Amino acid sequence: MKKFIGLFICIGCCLTVFPVFGQEASSQVCRWVKDFNKPFYLDSLTVDPASILVMEGDSMLVPSYDPTKGTLMIIGNQQSDSVLLCYRRFP
Repeated sequence: MKKFIGLFICIGCCLTVFPVFGQEASSQVCRWVKDFNKPFYLDSLTVDPASILVMEGDSMLVPSYDPTKGTLMIIGNQQSDSVLLCYRRFP
């Protein structure tokens, strides 16, 4: 009887451990941004400055990120009202 109780406890522990999942596999974030001619707050988590991509057709837009303040300013000639901004953040 004691062997069965030990076996049930062991199986119960294994079943409760396996469903635990870790962090999200991808930390890539993409979002649409409007009114980007002035500095704006990018994210509450730390952003990898080398991963910032601005996508807006053929125009040349350059991101200028200030990691000390967490703000981003997009420099260039704006041809549309919004741009797609993608970046990677650290957990």
